[in-house]
Amino acid sequence: MTFSDPISEVPTKGSEPLRVVVPPNARFTCHSCGLCCRVFPRIVVDPTRVEHITQNLAALGEFLDQPLLATDTIRAEENGEYVLGRQENGACVFLSRENKCAIHAVLGEFWKPQTCRDFPFVFRQAHAEVFVGLSFACPTVRHNEGELLETSRAALGKQSSQAFRCDKISRDVTFDSRYCLSWESYLEVEQALRDILEEKSVELPTRLVAMHVLLGMLRLWLEARCPPKVEAGVPQMTKDNDVSAFIEANRRTNFREPFRIAQSKRGQPSVRRTFLSLVLGCAASMWKHGKPLEASLGILRNYIAALCRLGSLEIPPLPGRYPRSVLDHTLDFANQQSQELIWRYAAHCLWRKDLAVGVHGVRRAFELLLLRIGLLPVYAGALKSAQRVPEDDALSQSVGLVEIYFGHHSDLFFVIDATPRLATVLDSFFVRKNYPDIILGRVK
Repeated sequence: MTFSDPISEVPTKGSEPLRVVVPPNARFTCHSCGLCCRVFPRIVVDPTRVEHITQNLAALGEFLDQPLLATDTIRAEENGEYVLGRQENGACVFLSRENKCAIHAVLGEFWKPQTCRDFPFVFRQAHAEVFVGLSFACPTVRHNEGELLETSRAALGKQSSQAFRCDKISRDVTFDSRYCLSWESYLEVEQALRDILEEKSVELPTRLVAMHVLLGMLRLWLEARCPPKVEAGVPQMTKDNDVSAFIEANRRTNFREPFRIAQSKRGQPSVRRTFLSLVLGCAASMWKHGKPLEASLGILRNYIAALCRLGSLEIPPLPGRYPRSVLDHTLDFANQQSQELIWRYAAHCLWRKDLAVGVHGVRRAFELLLLRIGLLPVYAGALKSAQRVPEDDALSQSVGLVEIYFGHHSDLFFVIDATPRLATVLDSFFVRKNYPDIILGRVK
C-alpha cells in the first residue's frame, strides 16, 4: 500500500474549499449484507428525521408486511438522543427479511438516519482537509471489495459536510501529558510509523513493538531538547525542527534502533490475562448495563479473579462464558492471510487519523490501538472454539467486533477514564515499559 494522497476539492460553507483526501486502493460498495443493521447496540436518529419517519409508519409497515407502532420503532433515551427500535432477533426494526431498509425503500435515502447514511465512512477534518476513512466493522471493507473510493471523492466531500460525526483535529496535536506537536510534525511522526509498519521483512508483532519504541524514543528526545515546564498538566509545544531531526536521524538508518530494541520479547502471560480480563469485564458491563459506573465493583472483582485464574469470563457480545485459557491466544496463531488483514487494519487506523483524535494524546491512542490488536486473537479463538468458525472467518469477524466494542464506534475508554478506580488500574498497565510485549503476547 502506498500513502500518496489523492485529493478533490469541494465547496464549504465559507469561501475556502476543503480538500478531500481518500485512502488509495481502498474500495467499498454496499453489498446489502445487513450486518450493520444487526450488530450495533444503538442506532441514533437525528431529530430532523424522527418526525417524518413516525408520520409514515403505515407505509413502512406495508413494506415490511407487519404493522409498526411508534413505541416500538423510535425511542427517546435519558440523554435526549433518539434510537431505532429492535426486532426480537436484534435487527433494526426497519430491516426486512431480504436485508432491505424500509426507510430507504419507501421514503428515500435522504430520510435514513444520518448515522446509517454515513456508515462505513469515517470523517476527520484537519484544517483545510477532510480525511475519509472506513470502519472495519463492515465485512465489505475488511475484504476491500467494490468501487475505488477515489472515484467518489466529490460525493464523499459533500457527505462529510452533512455527517452525523466529523471529528475536528486541532492545529496542535497532543503527543502526551507533557508535549504537543504541530499538525505538520504529527504528520511526520505518523509517516514514520507507517514506514515501520510497512517493513514486511520483519514479523508483524515486532513491527508493532518497534512503532511503540519509536514513540518512546521521541519522548526522550523531546525531554533532552525541550525540558518540560514546571506547570503540571499543561503540554508544552515542541519545535518542528526538533521532531524533524529525530525522524530524519532514524530514517537514515532505516529505523535500526527501534527494530533492535523491539527484537527483545519481554511479555508476561499472567499480566496479559489479568489486563485483558479487566478490559473484557468493563466491556461486558457496558454491554449489559449501559452504565459501567454502577458496575465498577463487579469489574474489579473480575480483575481479582483473573489474578488468581478463577472462574470464566464474558466476551461481549458473544454468548455464554469462556475459560480464561482463551486469553492465551496471540498473533502467533494467525496465518499469512490473517496477518495481512491485521496489517491493513493497523495501517488504516493510522490513515484515518485515530492517533490524532485521541483525547489523551498520540501515545495513549497508540496504546489503545495495540490493545485492539491484542484482543483480535482472543476473539478469534473464542469464535473458533465455541461457534466452530473457520480460522480466516474468525479473524475477520474479530476485527469487526473489536472495531465496534473497543474501536471507532465505542465509548468504552471514555467511560473508563471517567471512573477513577478503573482508570488508575488501566493506567498501571499502560505505563509498563513492556506493555506492547504484554498485550501482543511476546514471551521470552
